Parts: sequence; C-alpha cells; structure tokens
Amino acid sequence: MLASDRTLRDLGFAGILQALGARCRTEPGRARAVARPFFATAEEVAEALAVVEEARALSEQRLALPLANVVDVRSSCERAAKGAMLEPRELLAVSQVLLACERIRETLEEHRGLVPRLSAVVARLPLLVPLASRIEDCFEPSGEIADRASPALREARDRVRGLHGTIKARLDKLLHDDKFLVNLREAYFSIRNERYVVPVLAQHRAQVPGIVHNASQTGQTLFVEPEALIGLGNDLAIAQSLVLEEERRILQDLSHRVGRASEQIAEGVAAAAELDEAE
Repeated sequence: MLASDRTLRDLGFAGILQALGARCRTEPGRARAVARPFFATAEEVAEALAVVEEARALSEQRLALPLANVVDVRSSCERAAKGAMLEPRELLAVSQVLLACERIRETLEEHRGLVPRLSAVVARLPLLVPLASRIEDCFEPSGEIADRASPALREARDRVRGLHGTIKARLDKLLHDDKFLVNLREAYFSIRNERYVVPVLAQHRAQVPGIVHNASQTGQTLFVEPEALIGLGNDLAIAQSLVLEEERRILQDLSHRVGRASEQIAEGVAAAAELDEAE
C-alpha cells in the first residue's frame, strides 16, 4: 500500500527520517536515512525490522562497526574514472574508506552467526587493501607526497636539497665578505620569484652584477641575484620542475588506479551507508 503525501505529512515522516539521519555516524549514512522510502508492504517492514534487531544484537554485545572514516568519496572516484587527477586529500580519503571497509568486513565476518543479514553486506565491500596501502605509502601524515613514493622523486628532491645547500653556502660566504657587504642594505638573503637574492643599495647596483628580480617600494633597494649564482639558480629551477613533474605523475597514477576501481569503491560506500543506517 502506497501512502499519500498528505498521509506522510500527517505522520511526520520527514521528521522521523531527519531523526534517523541524525543518529547516523557517516555522511553517506545520513543521506541514505533521510531518503528512505515509506515501505509499501508488510514483508518490507518485517525485513527492515529484522535488520534492526541484528544491529541491536551487536549493540548488546558492545560491538560497534568501525565506520568513522567512511566519507562520501564517490564524486572523486567518478572524476578519477573520467581521467581527472585527484588531490592528495581526495586520495587519502579514498584510502581511509577502503581501510574502513576492510575493518568492517573483519568485524562482520567474525560475528556472522549473530548478524547474518548485516554480514551479507560484506560481499559488497571492496577488496582493495593493496590500493589503500599504496596510497598511504605515497604520503606523509601532513598530506605531502613522500620521498618514498618513487625513486625518481627521491632523486629529484635530493638534487633540489643539494642545490639549496650549495647556493646558501655561496651566499653565506658572500655575506661574510666586507667588500661585498658595503653594497648591501643589510647582510641577509631572501627569495624573490623563486630565486635567491640579496638587498643591494640602488646606488651600488653596478658593483653587484646579476639579475634584478624585485625592488623596494622606494626603489632604494634592489633585490639582485648575484651573477655567480645564476647558473646554480637555473639548475635549481630545472630540478624543481622535475620534482613537480614527478609529483604530478604520481598523483595521476594513483588517480588512475582509483578510477579503475571507482565502481567497487562506490558500492563499498553505499554498503557502509546501509550498515550505518541500520546500526
């Protein structure tokens, strides 16, 4: 029997769904709860109540499904399936969902006899722990791509770090040279336009050959990359571009892997949402 819109309003059905959604622990679970249809048959009601009884049985055993890290990554997966490159935070969210699905699987399989209906959902959870582990291994806790993500990235970053060190050592030597210091506003170096520069007095510009990358508002100080450092600066720019290129390649590779598994991941999110709603 189908209920009319007026009947549903009189029953306060929308408020019931909102209350149900508020008790869910995940965004996908809440979305599923508030969209729940009004059951048309006694059989549907009986089946839903049986699922609730299983969830209650878990609660009585002081067991809770590990749903905390289940977020809705379906839109990210859809974009990846179309060839988009995902951001690190999106990839890490995918890995957290996959690991959560595995923990949910383990919990339900361990208590299959107690909750047979809920355990049936296990078949819809993705078996993608290797993908999750690969993603996790490519990032530091901060979300930055880790050196270990690829040998090429480690090599490129080592090159960048070495060049930074060499340039700073050269600058330190210049800043301890009294003949050089008389041309500067102050004895320090900074970075302008991703190049190392020193603050040269405008009237001493001719005494410090190099490239002017910026100037103070008054024009009395010029930020000059000393000529002796230009070659190293060029090498650094090339090395940094190689780092960015390899980081992009890593993100694209991970995104491609997620895209290939997008349907499995989406089904896993939907299954977790169903379990969240039941619990």
